Amino acid sequence: MTAVLPRPRTASPLERVPSPRRYLMCRPEHFEVSYAINPWMDVALGVDRDLALRQWDTLRQTYLDLGHEVEVIPAVPGLPDMVFAANGGLVVEGRALGARFTHAERRAEGPAYLA
Repeated sequence: MTAVLPRPRTASPLERVPSPRRYLMCRPEHFEVSYAINPWMDVALGVDRDLALRQWDTLRQTYLDLGHEVEVIPAVPGLPDMVFAANGGLVVEGRALGARFTHAERRAEGPAYLA
């Protein structure tokens, strides 16, 4: 008797194949809303920093648990928006490209990320 086994499944071009990623994060130690440069920022509402820290810790741990690498850039006093680390720059073919922020409130972040 001959058994016919199903063909091995191959990934289609549209199927996502998971792979470990590398993330840069900045702990929200100095996170606050002390100015408004977009419609989502409301100085009057303020920030629950304890909640932000708990959420950040959970997100970082989730990335690690999923097998990703997380690098943490030190938070800089006076730069509350560094928590949005995805805006700090990007790496293309091994070269780091630093951001040049439009708003004066964020300009000092560019050199901090590049360093």
